[in-house]
Amino acid sequence: MAKKGFFVGMLAVTLVFGMALAGCEQSSGGGGADPNTQYTITVNEPAPADGTASASVVRAKAGAMVTLMAAPASGKKFTGWSGVTVASLAAAMTTFTMPASDVTITAAFTDLAADEYRVTASVTGIGTVSAVPSFGKAGDEIALTVKPATGYKLTALTPGTGTLAPAFNATTLAYTLTLPSPLSADVTVSATFAAIQYTITVPSDVSKGTITAYAQGGSSPALTTAAYGDALYLHITPAENYVLNRNALAVTGASGSKVDGSFNGDGDYRFNMPAENITVSAAFVTPIAMNGTLSIKINGTPVIFPGESYDFRLTAYGNAAYTDYIGSTSTISAGGAWTILIPNTYANKTVYFEFSTRNDGAYYNLGGKTVTTDPTTLSGTFTTKTIGGTVQDENEPIEADIILVSGTAATFASLYTKFMSGEIVVVGQSYAEEGTWTAAVLSDVASAYIMVILYSDESSSDYYITKIKVPLTAGASIALDLATMNFIGTESY
Repeated sequence: MAKKGFFVGMLAVTLVFGMALAGCEQSSGGGGADPNTQYTITVNEPAPADGTASASVVRAKAGAMVTLMAAPASGKKFTGWSGVTVASLAAAMTTFTMPASDVTITAAFTDLAADEYRVTASVTGIGTVSAVPSFGKAGDEIALTVKPATGYKLTALTPGTGTLAPAFNATTLAYTLTLPSPLSADVTVSATFAAIQYTITVPSDVSKGTITAYAQGGSSPALTTAAYGDALYLHITPAENYVLNRNALAVTGASGSKVDGSFNGDGDYRFNMPAENITVSAAFVTPIAMNGTLSIKINGTPVIFPGESYDFRLTAYGNAAYTDYIGSTSTISAGGAWTILIPNTYANKTVYFEFSTRNDGAYYNLGGKTVTTDPTTLSGTFTTKTIGGTVQDENEPIEADIILVSGTAATFASLYTKFMSGEIVVVGQSYAEEGTWTAAVLSDVASAYIMVILYSDESSSDYYITKIKVPLTAGASIALDLATMNFIGTESY
């Protein structure tokens, strides 16, 4: 279960196609280059009469693969790259491995000879066709390399006025194009790519409950196939007197790899389709109705519970790290009475409780209790401090979620995934309106990394995080500027 706050509890995990998950923490220690440092890529702008040249990104970490693209203008031909070592010097579209330094790259163009013409590509779907060289004379042979994007397949390839060898086959991705003779115009190769539909298998022998796959945001029809990157959810319906054993739920790819996802507030499991067939496995068990009373004091004031409320949540976890989600309730009566259905696999084991409130965004750990049907008393007295500040992007104040998280450099090796899967501890959160935010954290929390979630549009958001831990001093005003933070990745949902 993703350990997320009220503001981000409905999010699911995925990266937008074509975007690499960037590093998310710079080490505060010494020695050696920081592996998370991003270096600048500068592509010299050709004269408009020559053509255009660009790179797939403007910054990258050392070791990242970067794509270069050049397009000659009418009457011009591309002749090569300089400034970096590329995979194919003569290819107008090629790649290079980013070094641990800034780079400046130049694309070279020259005039086509009177009897030379360009070879161009027209693409439908997502994929690329590379011609080397990208120009020629009548009868010349041009090497074509076809590359479907992840999750796509080649369905058609036509050579325009040229001829292909071998003959088109959907599984063949390397061809020789022979230019026609006579040749009096550019030759356009047309390629069509289509999304692969991968299968979703939910075992029919899952008893005591049902699991159905849907597209996120929809409730029908039930899906048995999906394309790579599709945002999906598993609607889980336990039979009466049963609950899902979340630890037994798994989405596994045909390769044996686990597909990460997260539960939302409705108990649905959200994930993104990998580029392979998947199988869902699950188990429903009888629950133990663990119950008792809750008494909380924050800064000396007792918390009053109104009953069913979105503002409060009591959550049970299977370990002291508060990452193994078991169950939760937002129904806490005015007298503090609560009930959480715990899978019977936890009978007589210790589970750990956490109380969180939307009012101040803080999280309060209540310790471990043995799972029984006997009434259990949960209580705690806490003091908090107020942290606040500003957040801006390109010198403009922005609206964004502000999430304060704790952990070590090792924990943050893959912060984006770990945050969404619940392996990062949230110590506070806020929502910045018009560029200002305020959050409450426990008084003994000395520092935290601060994550900014910026909503790009209605279906995706960008994640940023401070490069070093920020001291959390009561009453401090912390200025956050996305230009000085590490970009983590983009999530769609």
